[in-house]
Amino acid sequence: MTRRGASALIGAHLLVTWLAFALRIDQFPLTWAPMYAVQPDRDTRVWTVVLTDRARTESIGWRAVRADGGAERVVRGDLNVSAPVAGRLYFQRTFGEPPPRYRHKNSGGATLDRWLLGIAPGAPMLAANWEQRVLTTVNGTLGRSPGEDLFIVELCADRVEMDFDSRTLRKLGERQQSACARWRREWDAELE
Repeated sequence: MTRRGASALIGAHLLVTWLAFALRIDQFPLTWAPMYAVQPDRDTRVWTVVLTDRARTESIGWRAVRADGGAERVVRGDLNVSAPVAGRLYFQRTFGEPPPRYRHKNSGGATLDRWLLGIAPGAPMLAANWEQRVLTTVNGTLGRSPGEDLFIVELCADRVEMDFDSRTLRKLGERQQSACARWRREWDAELE
């Protein structure tokens, strides 16, 4: 390769990389990691965390209501997923919390990519219906389809949210939270 060819290759690489940076293309193929991250604001006096008791997904799991009105428990072993995946499904997705990729992409203010796409600053760029996704995933893994008596129409989860003083890390309190993902009839057509 000639000196001029090497210079052109390096120049093209820099142009493509900086263009990806300007357009906020997350997980760009020429980089090792996502280009953007979201650092939550820690200036508050109270720091809130969710107790992610992994044993809960093993032994208790979701409270499930089937289409025939019956109830059952769905635990990690039924879904054949790893403990971290079950924890994210149970403690985050069931409660409507998106994965980091969605939070990162949706965190931008007035950026060049939003301007080019005609999206207002702060408006979500990626959106998903987590209720539908959790129910579709669980029913699909269990081999159940809409219209069957064993099809799960409701999944409920419980978790504990705890507050700590951000300076001393002294526990200030805790509260129980519950969330239920409910199947809607209009989603039936998407699975058929």
